[in-house]
Order: sequence, then C-alpha cells, then structure tokens
Amino acid sequence: MNKVLIIFSLLIFLLSGCAEVILTPPVDRKTPLYESVGDYLDRTASEKAAIDIIINQYGYEASRLLPLKTTRKTWTDTCLEVAPISDVCVPEEIPGYFMLFYADHSIFEAHTDQSAQKIYVLNYLSKYSTPVEVAIQYLAKQLDIPTNKIHVQSNEQIDWPDSCLGVVSEDIVCVPVLTPGFLIQLEAMGVVFEFHADIYGSRLIPIQ
Repeated sequence: MNKVLIIFSLLIFLLSGCAEVILTPPVDRKTPLYESVGDYLDRTASEKAAIDIIINQYGYEASRLLPLKTTRKTWTDTCLEVAPISDVCVPEEIPGYFMLFYADHSIFEAHTDQSAQKIYVLNYLSKYSTPVEVAIQYLAKQLDIPTNKIHVQSNEQIDWPDSCLGVVSEDIVCVPVLTPGFLIQLEAMGVVFEFHADIYGSRLIPIQ
C-alpha cells in the first residue's frame, strides 16, 4: 500500500513539472494609467476657456454645448496654426490642446496653449479634422459607445439644394442656393444614422 502511494505521489510530481507555466505579463509602464493632476487642471482650464468663448461670441448657452474631443497637441507656431490677420506668427513648438465642440448643428474647433492663456475658437474645421470624424464623435457621445464601434457606410460629397443642407425646419428660413457638403451615413449597433454637413465643417445636422 505504501509503495502505491509513493508511486502515485511521484507521478503527480512529474506531471506537474510538465504543465505549462503561466506567467502574468508585467504592467507596461510606458502607457500612463491615469491623468496627472497637473494635466487634468490644464485640460479642464482649456476646455472651460473654449466654452466661455463660444458662449460669449456665438451666444450659446453652456447647457447646449457638447464637448466632442480633447487631445494634446504640439502646435508649430505661436499662432497655434490659426494665422489670424492681426497676429505675427513665429515658428515655435507650443504644447497645448486641440478640441471639438458641438451645439445646435454647429461645429466649433478650438486651439489652445497648455495654460489656456492663448486660445482660438473656429466655427469651421481645419486640416486636423473632417465632417465625418465629427459625426463619429457626435454619435459616440449620443450612444455612449466607443468610436471604434461606429462604421462609415458612406461619405458622399454632394451639393445641397439650399442653405439648410436639404433639411426642412419650420423655424429656419432656407435660402435656395446650392451649398456644397457631404452626405454621411454611419452604422452603429445595427442601425444606420444619416448626417448632412457643409463642406467647411461648420454645420452638421443629424437626420432623425
């Protein structure tokens, strides 16, 4: 009986030695796991400054503004790559933020330095974004899903028949003039969503 127990114990020991050793991969310390307090304060200050400008210059209420995107950006000149007529732009690397906002069918793009001391807000898109990218960000916010769950079905350049981008509204007067833009169709969660945009990226209208 003792011999049987000894042999059985030896078999278990040998088999366990042949089992694959599973090691937990080390944490990738190169990827930050959180936003530092300093970065958080800089980002939120920049977002607030941009929102204040949109409210004061364009007359929107804060509750109507939807932040779509904020990313760190190193600008290549002191004008944050906006080139206003009144300023002299000097080539220099300026760390800051690139932001997108949406309010009542209007798109706003903001460029700020890191401390939000210098900020420009545009009611159109620069080379760093497109109407279809804004539509994706907007839909992701509305559905509360990641942007990679949204797929572009079509992004067709089109001439809208009027200034309302082909969308009839009782409280808006539409001028019958050809308006170049885009017909955008996105798919998410098995549903196709349609958007009308102008070519400048200043307006984006979701079609219900």
